Amino acid sequence: MIQNSQSIPATFHLADSITNLALEKPTNQSTAYLTEWHSGKAVDGDVSSHRCAHTSIDKPDPWWYVDLERRACITYINITNRDK
Repeated sequence: MIQNSQSIPATFHLADSITNLALEKPTNQSTAYLTEWHSGKAVDGDVSSHRCAHTSIDKPDPWWYVDLERRACITYINITNRDK
């Protein structure tokens, strides 16, 4: 029996239940290096090295964004750079 003065540590393990909130969500980027390397490639679920979003190399201040379409508490972000 637990007395009122005792505390019980709460443990939450979420590592096995990470959800990709960005998967197939709307995206945009400042420029595209080639037409087929558009912003949506970053969230299409295909992680092969030949399918990626890529901004133009000759334009300053590149940016990319994804609209998660809802509010979310983000605790983990994984950005994967393609192999050169």
